[in-house]
Amino acid sequence: MKFIVEPYVGVNYLNFGMTQEEVIRRMGKPSAETKNYFGDTSFLYFDINIGFSKTNNLLSHFGFGENINIKVDDVNIFTDNEALKKIMLLDGEPYKYKGDIYLFRYGVCLSEFLNNNEDYEKSLVVFMKGKNLDVKEKGELIKL
Repeated sequence: MKFIVEPYVGVNYLNFGMTQEEVIRRMGKPSAETKNYFGDTSFLYFDINIGFSKTNNLLSHFGFGENINIKVDDVNIFTDNEALKKIMLLDGEPYKYKGDIYLFRYGVCLSEFLNNNEDYEKSLVVFMKGKNLDVKEKGELIKL
């Protein structure tokens, strides 16, 4: 299955603000359900993590592992060898914070893309508008 990020809206037919029941109707029962250190619930589907806010139990973020076919602005994030360069140029203002790259034009965070160690899996997180804004203060603007 191919996934396409729609910035600040969602991914494919899953939108921010959906209930857990709506996600289950569209994705089926998750293979696992966990809670993170913030207390947010996550549904796991193979290499996809769908997170729900503990405050309102609505869909608040997505996480995708490198085995997933996902595109951001027509760039295939995990299979295109030039994906990092392309997507940072398209974004125009990428930020680096704690080793991750934040692209606010798209509402995504790329993890382990700067690390050449194959022991770490690359991942992409899709976040809601208004989240991670502290990165712009604490992080470093990457010069293109």
